[in-house]
Amino acid sequence: MKRRLPLLALALAMAACVTQQNPDPSFTLSAADSSPTLVQGTKRELSVAIGRQSGFGEAVSLSLEKKGGGSLATGLSYSFSPKTASGSSSTLTLEASTGTAPGVYDLQVTGSAGKATQYAYLTLTVQEKPQPGSFSLTVNPSSRSLERPASGSVNASAEVSIVRDKFSEAVSLSLEQADGKPLPTGISAGFSPASATGGSSTLTLTVSAQAQAGSYSLRVKGTAGSTTKYAPFTLSVTAPATPPP
Repeated sequence: MKRRLPLLALALAMAACVTQQNPDPSFTLSAADSSPTLVQGTKRELSVAIGRQSGFGEAVSLSLEKKGGGSLATGLSYSFSPKTASGSSSTLTLEASTGTAPGVYDLQVTGSAGKATQYAYLTLTVQEKPQPGSFSLTVNPSSRSLERPASGSVNASAEVSIVRDKFSEAVSLSLEQADGKPLPTGISAGFSPASATGGSSTLTLTVSAQAQAGSYSLRVKGTAGSTTKYAPFTLSVTAPATPPP
């Protein structure tokens, strides 16, 4: 019996080391579009991903509030489906009433499960509802990330929504930098259709090997007659991953 005690103590010490090395199970939150845009009187859906780590299996209770805590601005409302998620995602529906003041709102998705709490941050832009005889633009998603190719080009798409109020003219669409300058070298864009008579158009972004890595503040420009409207859009270009030696 005395000979077995050192072995038992060694086994207990090894088990303690393994327990210390394995992190406590937890989770992460991330939104598919961290910079959504809404026109007053409209709503949209966002996917919120729940990354489960180290076998974390608890249900995550979700809520939305002002960044840092506090109530949402007047006229902003939300819902989650499901609100208590046992899987890997939930759908957040954001709605801005006609009484929501136009502007930029910093929000946070809060996820709670037991003693663990995690956050995902959103920057919501609320645009003014178009006046009768006019239109407004939104882009979904309002940001994209592309890895610059070593050669050739890569593509990504986004949907441009055109909210009309007693406005039937065709809207000519283009993409430019936020200050109105042409797109940087290596970045180009096309729209289908480029002159939209309906409520949407597909934006296709192309990034070639000549593009510089960085974050670009852009805007979709819509023109119809003497009326011009804009919708913000962010493109992140990352350098290609370095292959291992």
